[in-house]
Amino acid sequence: MLAHLGRLGGVIRSPQRTLRKFLWRGEGRLWDILPWLVVVTGAVAPTRAGRAVLLGRVDVIDGLLLFGNLVANRMLYPLLGLVVAASILHLMDRVRHPSEVKVGFDIALDAVAYTLIPYLLLAAVGAGLSALGVDLWFMPHHDLRAPGWYGVARVVVAFGWPAALYLFLVREVWRRPAG
Repeated sequence: MLAHLGRLGGVIRSPQRTLRKFLWRGEGRLWDILPWLVVVTGAVAPTRAGRAVLLGRVDVIDGLLLFGNLVANRMLYPLLGLVVAASILHLMDRVRHPSEVKVGFDIALDAVAYTLIPYLLLAAVGAGLSALGVDLWFMPHHDLRAPGWYGVARVVVAFGWPAALYLFLVREVWRRPAG
């Protein structure tokens, strides 16, 4: 458990060293991130999560479906982005080093999943501040689909840090020496 929390904190504290471990040593798994996606979704949308829990007390299946729908609505774009980004990393390694592919799709998906940690952190902090009465409109706890500059600002704040981490992964795979 402490190793798991260490990997999560490592993405914030020393992202380059931590992401290298994920990419080249195979540490960290996508499955470590999924519970945090669920927890942050519940924190970001507490009213809808509460409805799902209350419905789950009456009918467990309907409550789970409602909560699953909430998670899917909130996390669909980040998860689709993970699959696309991991595919790009994997294909880049295949093209760059066709004789020896070190970055398989599963390793790429695991490494790219950890780039969502800053997004989850900012969403949780935004939800916490909002609960305290300090609602920052640009934080990713709000729906990213907003008109005009509001939407652009929210996307930049939500995915700017993860995009920088992903570009580091791209650079690592691109600069990997053959052999």
